[in-house]
Amino acid sequence: MPAPYTLRIFLPHGEPDGVRVVTKAGWIGTALVIPRPLLAKTKNREEFARPGVYLLTGPSESGELPRVYIGEGSPVRPRLESHLVQKDFWTQCIFFTASDGSLNKAHIQHLEARLVQLAQRAKRCDLENGNVPTPPLINEAELADSENFLREALSILPLLGVSVFDDAPAPRPPTPESAIGAPHPSAPVELHLVGKGVTATGYESNAGFVVRAGSQAVCDRAATETCPDLVTNLRAELRKLGVLRPVEAAAPEASPLVFTQDYEFNSPSLAAAITQAAAANGRVYWKDAEGHTLKELQDAAADA
Repeated sequence: MPAPYTLRIFLPHGEPDGVRVVTKAGWIGTALVIPRPLLAKTKNREEFARPGVYLLTGPSESGELPRVYIGEGSPVRPRLESHLVQKDFWTQCIFFTASDGSLNKAHIQHLEARLVQLAQRAKRCDLENGNVPTPPLINEAELADSENFLREALSILPLLGVSVFDDAPAPRPPTPESAIGAPHPSAPVELHLVGKGVTATGYESNAGFVVRAGSQAVCDRAATETCPDLVTNLRAELRKLGVLRPVEAAAPEASPLVFTQDYEFNSPSLAAAITQAAAANGRVYWKDAEGHTLKELQDAAADA
């Protein structure tokens, strides 16, 4: 079970949407969150003179997933100054460094490689990195230090609005109580969606809704004329990333699509819409084995 922890967020300019310095109790790491327009004003801070690993994030031009570039610098400042001139897509930079200066070049190269690997596996962003960095050869102690630093950084990133490294969360262990009438079930109920000739399975998560690997989605030809652009664009991105693949390779345009991995969406409705290629109310479409809708399950839990 995850342990509770405390974060401290310092606003050096006194602006909630400005630069943020984030630290975690008991951790040597420091995260800086910098909007692009404030990089020039901020780059003389001492943290920029240390080795670090960074993310550049921004909106996608043609899709719905965020664009992300992952890099490292020793120190960070010259690399970020270069990206300010050469990369147009990003609107925010987040970088991690060690407050005691203990990160070395091997550490940050390992962190960069691992973050790229995690982003590629999760498939929740449009990754700008053209190549996958090769992790450096480091000894056992440095590897442990790097992985510990990475684990702490990953616990902070979702609180900064970055969830592109997260695999779909596994469901909690089930309890014997029925969802209907149970006061506070400790495990999500497995839900099903059947429509347009396809079947999907999933469950609620803290951040939205997880569709299980092996679930189906309708082919592109089955999309309705009123299918929202968000759904159309996201389906195209998921196909490009390999999250959705045709069941029959010989006729991909007419074949149902299948989820190749568990995938988390930010709402039950978006999850349902992706499977149906149409606007869908997920609280009505997703049902348990007895036919209770997600809305009925939620209402019953609230009443209890």
